[in-house]
Amino acid sequence: MRQTGINYFKKYNTADITILSDYGIDTSEQEQIQKANGIKNLEYIYLKDVTIENQNDSIRIFSKPEAISLYELTSGELPNTENEIAISDAYKNEYNIGDTIKFTEKAENNT
Repeated sequence: MRQTGINYFKKYNTADITILSDYGIDTSEQEQIQKANGIKNLEYIYLKDVTIENQNDSIRIFSKPEAISLYELTSGELPNTENEIAISDAYKNEYNIGDTIKFTEKAENNT
Protein backbone atom coordinates (compact mmCIF):
# COMPACT_ATOMS: atom_id res chain seq x y z
CA MET A 1 0.00 0.00 0.00
CA ARG A 2 2.82 2.39 0.87
CA GLN A 3 4.55 1.73 -2.47
CA THR A 4 1.26 2.39 -4.31
CA GLY A 5 1.08 5.81 -2.63
CA ILE A 6 4.72 6.59 -3.44
CA ASN A 7 4.17 5.62 -7.08
CA TYR A 8 1.05 7.82 -7.30
CA PHE A 9 2.82 10.83 -5.78
CA LYS A 10 5.70 10.48 -8.21
CA LYS A 11 3.54 9.84 -11.29
CA TYR A 12 1.33 12.90 -10.73
CA ASN A 13 4.01 15.04 -9.06
CA THR A 14 1.69 15.92 -6.17
CA ALA A 15 2.41 19.14 -4.33
CA ASP A 16 4.18 19.00 -0.99
CA ILE A 17 2.45 22.20 0.11
CA THR A 18 -0.38 24.34 -1.20
CA ILE A 19 -1.09 27.98 -0.36
CA LEU A 20 -4.66 29.22 -0.83
CA SER A 21 -5.97 32.77 -0.90
CA ASP A 22 -9.54 34.07 -1.14
CA TYR A 23 -8.50 37.00 -3.31
CA GLY A 24 -5.56 35.56 -5.23
CA ILE A 25 -1.84 35.92 -4.71
CA ASP A 26 -0.43 39.21 -5.95
CA THR A 27 3.04 39.86 -7.34
CA SER A 28 4.57 40.91 -4.01
CA GLU A 29 3.22 37.77 -2.33
CA GLN A 30 4.59 35.64 -5.18
CA GLU A 31 8.00 37.26 -4.67
CA GLN A 32 7.90 36.35 -0.96
CA ILE A 33 6.92 32.76 -1.72
CA GLN A 34 9.72 32.43 -4.27
CA LYS A 35 12.26 33.51 -1.64
CA ALA A 36 11.41 30.56 0.63
CA ASN A 37 14.19 28.02 1.12
CA GLY A 38 14.03 24.61 -0.51
CA ILE A 39 11.61 25.35 -3.33
CA LYS A 40 12.51 23.24 -6.35
CA ASN A 41 9.33 23.71 -8.40
CA LEU A 42 6.59 26.29 -8.08
CA GLU A 43 3.33 26.63 -9.96
CA TYR A 44 0.43 29.04 -9.55
CA ILE A 45 -3.07 27.86 -10.38
CA TYR A 46 -6.53 29.16 -9.63
CA LEU A 47 -9.77 27.64 -8.47
CA LYS A 48 -13.33 28.88 -8.41
CA ASP A 49 -16.46 27.59 -6.69
CA VAL A 50 -19.50 27.80 -8.96
CA THR A 51 -23.02 26.41 -9.15
CA ILE A 52 -24.28 24.30 -12.00
CA GLU A 53 -26.87 26.44 -13.78
CA ASN A 54 -30.49 25.80 -12.68
CA GLN A 55 -29.34 23.40 -9.94
CA ASN A 56 -28.26 23.61 -6.34
CA ASP A 57 -25.16 21.53 -7.04
CA SER A 58 -21.88 23.34 -6.63
CA ILE A 59 -18.60 22.37 -8.18
CA ARG A 60 -15.02 23.56 -7.80
CA ILE A 61 -13.24 24.43 -11.04
CA PHE A 62 -9.44 24.26 -11.09
CA SER A 63 -7.09 25.59 -13.72
CA LYS A 64 -5.08 22.98 -15.59
CA PRO A 65 -1.71 22.43 -13.92
CA GLU A 66 1.35 22.24 -16.14
CA ALA A 67 3.71 20.24 -13.93
CA ILE A 68 2.59 19.91 -10.30
CA SER A 69 -0.36 17.89 -8.93
CA LEU A 70 -1.34 16.55 -12.32
CA TYR A 71 -4.65 14.79 -12.89
CA GLU A 72 -5.21 11.11 -13.62
CA LEU A 73 -7.09 10.85 -16.88
CA THR A 74 -9.50 7.89 -16.90
CA SER A 75 -11.29 8.60 -20.20
CA GLY A 76 -11.39 11.21 -22.93
CA GLU A 77 -8.67 13.83 -23.03
CA LEU A 78 -7.67 16.85 -21.01
CA PRO A 79 -9.01 20.25 -22.12
CA ASN A 80 -7.34 21.92 -25.08
CA THR A 81 -9.38 25.13 -25.28
CA GLU A 82 -10.80 27.65 -22.80
CA ASN A 83 -14.36 26.35 -23.21
CA GLU A 84 -13.49 22.74 -22.29
CA ILE A 85 -13.22 21.14 -18.86
CA ALA A 86 -12.35 17.76 -17.43
CA ILE A 87 -14.66 16.53 -14.70
CA SER A 88 -14.22 14.15 -11.81
CA ASP A 89 -15.18 10.50 -12.16
CA ALA A 90 -17.75 11.28 -9.46
CA TYR A 91 -19.87 12.83 -12.25
CA LYS A 92 -19.39 10.08 -14.86
CA ASN A 93 -22.99 8.91 -14.52
CA GLU A 94 -24.38 12.44 -14.85
CA TYR A 95 -22.41 13.87 -17.76
CA ASN A 96 -20.94 12.46 -20.95
CA ILE A 97 -17.92 13.56 -22.93
CA GLY A 98 -19.10 16.38 -25.19
CA ASP A 99 -21.95 17.54 -22.92
CA THR A 100 -22.36 21.26 -22.26
CA ILE A 101 -22.48 22.31 -18.60
CA LYS A 102 -23.30 25.90 -17.71
CA PHE A 103 -22.17 27.46 -14.45
CA THR A 104 -23.26 30.47 -12.45
CA GLU A 105 -21.38 32.37 -9.80
CA LYS A 106 -22.75 33.85 -6.63
CA ALA A 107 -22.44 37.58 -6.48
CA GLU A 108 -19.53 38.38 -4.17
CA ASN A 109 -20.43 40.12 -0.93
CA ASN A 110 -17.42 42.22 0.12
CA THR A 111 -19.00 43.78 3.18
